[in-house]
Amino acid sequence: MKTKIRIMALSVLFMISLSILTPVLAMTQGVTDTAIPVEKYEEYADKVIKDFMALNGIVYTSELKLSNPIPVENDNDGNNKAVFLFRNSECIGMMMITFINGRFTSSFSKESIPAITSALNESRHFSLVASNEALWIVTDGIGTNISGRSDVILAYSENRQNYSNENQTIALKGITESANGTVGNTRAYSFLNVPIVPNAAAPDGSSDGICWAAAMASMIRYKAGASSVTATSLYNELKNAYSGTPSGLCTWVSRCFSLYSLSYTHKHSGANFNTVKGIIDSGKPIYCWLSCTGGAHSVVISGYESGYGNYYYRLVDSNKPSVVTVHFTDADATSFTYATTYGYTYTGWVCRMY
Repeated sequence: MKTKIRIMALSVLFMISLSILTPVLAMTQGVTDTAIPVEKYEEYADKVIKDFMALNGIVYTSELKLSNPIPVENDNDGNNKAVFLFRNSECIGMMMITFINGRFTSSFSKESIPAITSALNESRHFSLVASNEALWIVTDGIGTNISGRSDVILAYSENRQNYSNENQTIALKGITESANGTVGNTRAYSFLNVPIVPNAAAPDGSSDGICWAAAMASMIRYKAGASSVTATSLYNELKNAYSGTPSGLCTWVSRCFSLYSLSYTHKHSGANFNTVKGIIDSGKPIYCWLSCTGGAHSVVISGYESGYGNYYYRLVDSNKPSVVTVHFTDADATSFTYATTYGYTYTGWVCRMY
């Protein structure tokens, strides 16, 4: 359910110092390292959207159009820009694009976004704001949740109290007609049907989000068939079985496997594309602990796709109701950039379990 609230200024700026070992998101203001012309974003979006469409069952027609790239406020990546996919005048998906280490990378989710549809059809001025693991469209001081966690509110600090930069508008441009993307007939792919388990706050109030428990609940549902396990139920099971406060540290994540008598492999590193491909081909999804400056996040790699120099991972992200597709071009790298559609970018891969 989309959440709509009136923005209320906080009187105190909460500075949360998070270690890389705590998979909880830290909100930091991004800094743009270099000015990338918006035309470059548009060229990249026009190229990669065809793959994203093919991977998500969207057939190209002349009715499909892309929005202009729109910057995101209050995120941790000054190069983030959102691009929305429309069929006629209805928004049916979104990309988040960033430019990092000299190249573009992005993610895509197929989803209806009524607030973006209204912004186009009613010619609204707005801003996009990242807050509390969600992306908000802010118009006339009112915020509507359009991506990410649906159980949170829009909050912001005193030094950015109005988000008055509501000067963005949506303009549509046709997608270049060509072959259906670059994945083509030479593609390699495999997808595992890993269930999505929503993120939640820790039931004992120790954390606002337990994405690590949600990701492991997805793994357990897939590997053990335990269809009723949730992030909170798994957290409580851990707390009852072991002393201490459960967290995203590797020790606690390992205990999730033990609770359900599941064998697993644990590596304190990321992996290149071919390694991921081999693990997925063996029928095993991969629990991933991703990091950014001041925070971290846990997801599950549930599939891959490659073709003509482009590479894609399918991610189960507990902050999203549907599978996310991530694009990258360096198959040899042992990490990948995840520019989430809710406005935060993760560039480090701390560990993996499968």
